[in-house]
Amino acid sequence: MGYSLKVRNIVKDVKVKGKTKRLLDNVSFDISEHEFVALVGVSGAGKTTLLNVLSGYDSYSNGEVYINDLAISSNMDYYMNKMSYVPQREVLHNHLTLERALYYSASLRIANASSEEIKRKVKKVIRELDLQGKENTFIKNLSGGERKRASIATELLTKPDIMFLDEPTSGLDSNIEKKLMITLRELANQGKTVVITAHTLANLYLCDKIIFMSEGGKICFIGTYEESLKYFQVKEFVDIYEKLKDPSQIEKYQKKYNEKELLNIEKRRKINHKKQKKISRLKEIYFLTKRYSEIIMNNKVFCFLLFFQAIIMGFAIIIVAKDDWLKVYDTAKILLFAFSCAAMWLGLFNSVQEIVKEKDIIKLEYFNNMRLSSYVVSKLLVFAFLSLVQALLFLGIISLKVGMPVSGIIFSSAFVEYIFCFFLVSFSSSMLGMLISAVVKTTEITLIITPIYMMFQLLFSGILVSLHGIGDTISHFIIGRYAIESFGITTNLIEVLKNTSLGGIIDPITTTGMFIDEAEQYYLYTLSHMNQIILILVFTICLFMVLSILAIKYNIKKSY
Repeated sequence: MGYSLKVRNIVKDVKVKGKTKRLLDNVSFDISEHEFVALVGVSGAGKTTLLNVLSGYDSYSNGEVYINDLAISSNMDYYMNKMSYVPQREVLHNHLTLERALYYSASLRIANASSEEIKRKVKKVIRELDLQGKENTFIKNLSGGERKRASIATELLTKPDIMFLDEPTSGLDSNIEKKLMITLRELANQGKTVVITAHTLANLYLCDKIIFMSEGGKICFIGTYEESLKYFQVKEFVDIYEKLKDPSQIEKYQKKYNEKELLNIEKRRKINHKKQKKISRLKEIYFLTKRYSEIIMNNKVFCFLLFFQAIIMGFAIIIVAKDDWLKVYDTAKILLFAFSCAAMWLGLFNSVQEIVKEKDIIKLEYFNNMRLSSYVVSKLLVFAFLSLVQALLFLGIISLKVGMPVSGIIFSSAFVEYIFCFFLVSFSSSMLGMLISAVVKTTEITLIITPIYMMFQLLFSGILVSLHGIGDTISHFIIGRYAIESFGITTNLIEVLKNTSLGGIIDPITTTGMFIDEAEQYYLYTLSHMNQIILILVFTICLFMVLSILAIKYNIKKSY
């Protein structure tokens, strides 16, 4: 069965600095099944915008797109599984090999397929797109043409019936460009409907149909390569661009090809179909988590930094600390403050750029039915593991020199309890970092937000200055406060203060009263107090997870 497209009176308007700008102006045309079609035109003609509308990757203001005479807006759930979209910018993970990238893509999209079946599909599509010998090459090390073909291979894994490709030949040398165009021609011959946007013109004769667009999103010509030369009365295709610089010519050609009325072809009828089966949520989380872990492990520099920071922080502390620092109130507070800073910084570093740098990949995979909740949970699981390992490294090094209490208030070992508290604080910061990454538009913004975040954590943790009024109120919404409290309770700072005072180390007349008030406010040594802090941090983790999902979804919808 083939799939045809009918486009009727499509209008796309956007707001630019408060003014309405028209990107597509009453676009109407037909594409028959099994055709290879190119959208061409000057820069700013709306080629990519039109391709995004046809594929359902973007919204539109008016009109309708039909596939096999049925409105796509009413049947998107069904047709989404028949279509594939390859954006101009390759959206593949650079730190996966070609074979692994294709394996994960297939695993996340194809339900009820065994590992062996998926591997066979991957080998087949690699062979079809002439990528043999590149299976174990990282995506970042592939040439431009190979990355283009890898992106196409990702979509071919699910055997789509309609393919949309944005500038698949841009940046390629003439030989590779021709090979890729021949490949797309062959896909159409095999029964697929293929629509591309193109700037390069040398191999457009391979297309069944060329749709020429002009500035303002207007259709000026639809026909074959040979017909276009005759119609515009030029010897070379590139001369058409010069000819259509005249606004009157644009208007003339648009009127000729713009249909006056929207055809009555079942605009709102919805077909009955079985819902496309997705892979199970657990399986989806498993493959997303495994893929993310592999990406981190393959990114040697980033992986090194993740763990080296914890190690270097630990060694820096034991250089300046003494073995009795946790036994004296003043120095214990300094050391626990260092614990808190390390936990918050490491957690934030783990995650603050993870969503924003993958925003294009997330949108494409969401378009291909990935659950955003599964994506966020997969990140959460990896962040949890990283936070635990970093806690073990950091505190393990410090324990080599600094004497720690024998027991905590929850665990029989204070060392284990320190690790548990460090893990919760770091994990909370990771989830806040993920939320920040889900909200911002660029990675550069995270570099601005990070020091501001740390400044707020330090100022309102209650460790540097005494907080009153609005400052105390703000501190209840700061992770740093609960970090200090959890470490202080485990250390039993109230008892440390009493022993410090008895030892004559601090002036009992001028300072003990102030310190006792502070200790009783923050470090009350009770199980209920510690449980309250744990619940707050766990709630924080869950809250940031939900908000991250909502933020990612909002940004995706906003980009449509």
